[in-house]
Amino acid sequence: MLVIMKFNLRSPSFSSWFNTGVKMLTLLVLTPILLSQYEPKYITTWYLVSSVTGLTQFLDFGFTTTLLRYSSYHHSRSLDKKIYLQYLSASNGIFLLVGLIGLVVCIGTLYFSFSTNDELDVQITDYLSTVMIPSFYVFFSIQFKRIDSVLKGFGHIVKVYWINGAAYLIVGIILVLYLKLFSPSFTNFMAVYYAVMILYVFKDYFIARYLVSDEYIRFNIEMNLKAVVEIWAPTWRAGLISLSSVGLNRVISIIIANRTSVDVSSSYLLTNRLLGIINEFSWAPFYTRLPTFIRDFKRKEIRRTYLLKKIRFRQINVLVLLLIGILILGFLGNWALELINSNTKLLSTYLILVFGMLSMIERLNSMNSQAIMMSNNVSHYSIYCLYSIIIASIIYTLLRNDISVIPYVMFPAAVLIGIHLNKKAVKTILYEK
Repeated sequence: MLVIMKFNLRSPSFSSWFNTGVKMLTLLVLTPILLSQYEPKYITTWYLVSSVTGLTQFLDFGFTTTLLRYSSYHHSRSLDKKIYLQYLSASNGIFLLVGLIGLVVCIGTLYFSFSTNDELDVQITDYLSTVMIPSFYVFFSIQFKRIDSVLKGFGHIVKVYWINGAAYLIVGIILVLYLKLFSPSFTNFMAVYYAVMILYVFKDYFIARYLVSDEYIRFNIEMNLKAVVEIWAPTWRAGLISLSSVGLNRVISIIIANRTSVDVSSSYLLTNRLLGIINEFSWAPFYTRLPTFIRDFKRKEIRRTYLLKKIRFRQINVLVLLLIGILILGFLGNWALELINSNTKLLSTYLILVFGMLSMIERLNSMNSQAIMMSNNVSHYSIYCLYSIIIASIIYTLLRNDISVIPYVMFPAAVLIGIHLNKKAVKTILYEK
């Protein structure tokens, strides 16, 4: 028993489940309080801000993923230390610039959303808590994504997840106590929430000081033009892939919040948020092993057929976990909300299952995309971009109060992309260098 427990505690999947489990537990405790304490318009505002801050963090243009790959290459000794440190120095300036872009975009998007949507009833006096503090959270979050990539690339992913989970547990306790003891106004709660989250992201610096040498986290900016060009070449395409997959989901949420009634948007955004948590919980078997897959991909002694078998096994685990979560949410979600007398309901069981099946297809596409990028090949970015442009355009054109059009528009395109990416992923794993 002790041997099994020791193995589990060192397992990337187990540590990721702990981290995500803490977030889910916090959500399970926090959500009923929010739903019973605040009206649907506030719930819509809450998830709208969450969607915008989530979307703007993808404006790193793929530098986070690229830096993780380079860190894995260096850790596996397939990338010279001097070259790697040049990349790190260049990345400091890049992330600072990207953070400022994210700050401006977040402020602009939230200001436009609140100023043009009278149903949300967000006054200009509330902009400090609903616009400015969340936007600065985006800025700091982007800065510390660099350190997170270094730590995960260096093989510290298990420790990072354990510490992140413990820190988020503290965050959850603070927020629940604040809600229960002080019954704050919605704007005050927003201000406290994002202020606490800013402190939460700062913990990455102290984790790094403990786990890696100072030379890997030192904030010095030496914009070596050659290093920037070498990083940028594959990165901007990888960034478009992120924006075109996960980012598309955020864009749709923003469109719905601004184009539908409060009742419809609050139901959709709550459902989408819970599906997102289920997605995050399910991806552990694959994504926690991604740095290992990248290192094995570069090791000549590893047979590619064996690597493909390992990747496929992990992908199946992700899809099974995702399916179980979708079924539970679809058949028990609204029943659970009725028990707590929630002011906001989920979508119908039918729509939850339809959206859930779509999320499974997109998750498989995303995993195959990561497999392709192990060789630094991001040529498939164009098909992702075309997909997102078509879907966003159709949804913006058709959407009124009927959100059921979304999955039927996205299904055919997602399946066609899936067929293409699956073939390309197999070819990459077996034959690319």
